[in-house]
Amino acid sequence: MSRRALSLFLAFPLTFTMVSFAACSPAGIDDTQRSYAAFEGSWQCHAQRFAYADLDTLQTRLDQRLVDTGLTRDGYDEFVGELEDSSELRTLVEQTYVTECPGNAEGVSGSPIE
Repeated sequence: MSRRALSLFLAFPLTFTMVSFAACSPAGIDDTQRSYAAFEGSWQCHAQRFAYADLDTLQTRLDQRLVDTGLTRDGYDEFVGELEDSSELRTLVEQTYVTECPGNAEGVSGSPIE
């Protein structure tokens, strides 16, 4: 497979997921909130896969993942504060979580992020 074909093959699922995610997102949710919702769903999936020695290690890993994705801790903390009052944001987080952790979401009564 040529390098160009391979890059198109790999880029299509990511582009499709991003377009689908944006198309299913409520109109009142902005791009920044969508980014944090996608991050949170992915982080919840990731954090469940590993055992952390202590809370500091978990927080350090969270901070590093935020930096790696171009997000900030202040923005993340603000987003997490908004989750309680926004079912739309919780739905966006759940969409990412279920996509990235289908095995964790199967057989769960109710939302995996309640």
